[in-house]
Amino acid sequence: MWYAGNYKGDWRDRIGYATSNDGLNWSKYTINRCNLPGDGCVFSVEVEGMWDDKYVYHPAVIKDGTYKMWYSGFDGDHDRIGYATSNDGITWFRYNDNLCTGNMEEDGVGCIFNLGEKNEWDDYYVFGASIIYDEEEKIYKMWYAGCDSSISFCFLKIGYAISTDGIHWMRHKTPVLFPGAPGSWDVYDVYEPAVIKSGGVYEMWYSGFDGYYNRIGYATSTNGINWTKYPDYVLGTGESGEWDSLSVETPAVIKDNGTYKMWYSGQKGLLSYKIGYAENKIGYNILHYPDSISLDAGNNNVTEWNYNGTLNVTKTITAFEGGLNEYLKNCAFDEDGNCITPLTFNSDKGGIKISNIAVGYFLPGLRFNESSESNIKPGENLTIKTGIYNAGSELNNIKIKFSVFNITYNETKEIFSENKTINITGNSSGEISFNWTVNYGYYNLTIFIDPDNGVAETDEFNNYAFRLLRTGNLAGDADWDCSVDIVDLMIVAQAFHTGAGDVNYDERADFKKDNFINILDLATAGKNFGNRC
Repeated sequence: MWYAGNYKGDWRDRIGYATSNDGLNWSKYTINRCNLPGDGCVFSVEVEGMWDDKYVYHPAVIKDGTYKMWYSGFDGDHDRIGYATSNDGITWFRYNDNLCTGNMEEDGVGCIFNLGEKNEWDDYYVFGASIIYDEEEKIYKMWYAGCDSSISFCFLKIGYAISTDGIHWMRHKTPVLFPGAPGSWDVYDVYEPAVIKSGGVYEMWYSGFDGYYNRIGYATSTNGINWTKYPDYVLGTGESGEWDSLSVETPAVIKDNGTYKMWYSGQKGLLSYKIGYAENKIGYNILHYPDSISLDAGNNNVTEWNYNGTLNVTKTITAFEGGLNEYLKNCAFDEDGNCITPLTFNSDKGGIKISNIAVGYFLPGLRFNESSESNIKPGENLTIKTGIYNAGSELNNIKIKFSVFNITYNETKEIFSENKTINITGNSSGEISFNWTVNYGYYNLTIFIDPDNGVAETDEFNNYAFRLLRTGNLAGDADWDCSVDIVDLMIVAQAFHTGAGDVNYDERADFKKDNFINILDLATAGKNFGNRC
């Protein structure tokens, strides 16, 4: 594993190296090549003034005779993508040229993928590359994040480029993956893609941002350019208080013997990123039932099923891996997790012989109704209405829990909860409401589907959703706890002299709302120090 990390006394990201026998227990490389305390660092920032002197991060590594690494570099203004090689994965050599500026003496070496042309969609940032080598087409393919400088706060999109040598790239003119529609979980940004090609289908996991939380989504494509998103995120934040309760992002995915294995970064508080692990048989959230299936010998279609037993299939059928729009329907799965869709056994085309089929149904999806919290003031009654869609079989007496958590800089405390039940027939929606009297402060309003895990599921992550609510308007109160104190000053100080898009930028400290944190923001907190709501 190659990963990005930083040292407390020097916040610049560098790239580390670790190994594992099982993907869970990792050992850092025991030598530090970056002249910093601790083990593991193998690739450092360049000297002051170079194109990658502030951060090097988001490594993407392929072993192709030698180790080849594409990495993101930052100079304080812009992110670009660089390239380095290694014989052992530890000692790295930057590409001995600069294809971004053409000036090796002033800007350094290694940069191979520059910002887009002026007024193009990616003329401000390019970073977070995912690289594959397509054996069939004999070319390298890159998906990367970018944004433009047309507005003060750029919205990240995902682009695409191809190369015959991994160094000289030809980019697709327009983005290939866009942020979601208003109200969606990825409405602001899509970035840091992780792409694999499996059975002729491209599968992408990517980070998305809705203004509050970073989560991980999933999309599929037959050509790497035209993508179909799975409608919800597939890996959400951890439960309140968990190590990844604030953010999950930066996925790295492999498919190993039919199982998708993902390593991702998670965050609980400011600047406290760690790396986690998740796995799935199919690449997105599915509820599995071990079914007995009857076949109609006349048309080879599934005609009935129940929830007990298994079916041994003795005929050869065609199985489809990956997923496109057909995954919005029910799927059957073979023992390796491959999807057979749409529940039709085709013996004419040939394929693979399988047994032990399971039928899968999408987990119930949770959506907040919009605008019910608008302009709520302390002391008023808040009604939260949520629609729950069930794309599977009928569900009865499903428990729904509504919780309110009071959030401060270093604490999340549940202050209110209520439980209700709901019945939802298959392929339909239901609605449920909760009420709460609002107080001053900053709150996480959370609704859980099936919080006690009464329904068998393979993944619980998309069974809860959040809405953040801030009441009161106390100038200088960065952590929204109705008090301006030392914590608020620390938040401003940590983000001081940063702008929107910078790594350490924190919008909570931007009291002027001008996308830049400076002495005026610090003065606002200082002037109101000691005040309370």
